[in-house]
Amino acid sequence: GPEGLSCLVADMRDEGVRVVPTRKLTGDSDFCTLYFDDVKIPKNQLIGVPGGGWAIVTHAAAQERLIVGAAPSLLQELRELVHLANDSFFNGRPAIEDSEIRQKLAQLEIEGAMLRCTTLRFLSGLTRGSRFGPESSVAKQIACSLAPKISALSLELLGLRGLIEDDRASSTGEIWLRRMLASQALSIGRGSSDIQRTLIARTILKLPAHSPCSQN
Repeated sequence: GPEGLSCLVADMRDEGVRVVPTRKLTGDSDFCTLYFDDVKIPKNQLIGVPGGGWAIVTHAAAQERLIVGAAPSLLQELRELVHLANDSFFNGRPAIEDSEIRQKLAQLEIEGAMLRCTTLRFLSGLTRGSRFGPESSVAKQIACSLAPKISALSLELLGLRGLIEDDRASSTGEIWLRRMLASQALSIGRGSSDIQRTLIARTILKLPAHSPCSQN
């Protein structure tokens, strides 16, 4: 069980430690596969107490999920999306005047407000002494749902400009294209969406591990 796990500090320069970068759709390598080939770690590099590793790992994972679900970057993208809608044209009119585009923007703003409020609620709890917990999975799930929707609408506004790579990394189309490609990784990094939904169901909603419906 988890009570038998311990955390130790490993020197990445030790013999047998091998890092293999994983190239993403964007061409970047933010992820990697880490191999330990017959690596020996001294016991004096133990973190905390023996058997206390599970608490450390879950705490660190919750912190990472909060970073992924942090509102500022996505809210900034939402603001940029509104500017893009003002600068793009549908049928000779600014896209922002199209009722369907306005409805999609309004829905994204609502989900952005949900993410902001969820993040602030979580952070306010930390200031009162609460520990990192499964609530960060909620923020990550909202972010994982919101980011692809923002990118999809940006490409709808850009049309073909959003599907063509540009050597100028600062071009509008290139920026939104990279965001679209990067958004696909959010549902995997720091625990897949399936894992997050399971955490939310079991630890927050207190749902049973196996429902009568699944058994039948």
